[in-house]
Amino acid sequence: MGAGTLGALMVAGSLALGSTAVAATEIVPGEGIADVELGMQQAQVIDVIGKPKIVKKGRHEFGRYKTLRYGVKGRKLTVNLLRGRVIMVSTEKRSELTSSGVGVGSTKKQVRRRVPGVRCQSELGLCHVNEFLPGEKVTTFHLESGIVTRVDVGTVID
Repeated sequence: MGAGTLGALMVAGSLALGSTAVAATEIVPGEGIADVELGMQQAQVIDVIGKPKIVKKGRHEFGRYKTLRYGVKGRKLTVNLLRGRVIMVSTEKRSELTSSGVGVGSTKKQVRRRVPGVRCQSELGLCHVNEFLPGEKVTTFHLESGIVTRVDVGTVID
């Protein structure tokens, strides 16, 4: 392999590593889960992961919302949309993990050690990345008996 080919591969690899796209079974704090990214429109979500098993529609003080549920026993993914855009993605599926291997089934200790910038609040039963302030993109690891049971990636609206 020549120097030019090696250089091109290094540039391509750097570009790939710098990509913010969400991998299929990956939780990316502040961005999304399982190819569903914050800010996507419903049509984009369906293009990426298919039609939901359950759709719930409603209205509250922030506007019209939809909750898309995928798989009761299989995928266990929930997508919340507000005014047509994804504001939160939640998973209860063990195979969806951060790049450091943290997700449902991980211990609080693993979350603390492997998730950069995480803060844990034992009294609330959760660990989170970023602050719960309007506009912030927060990733929350919900804990029961010290084990992650659900992961949310969402935008704080209030």
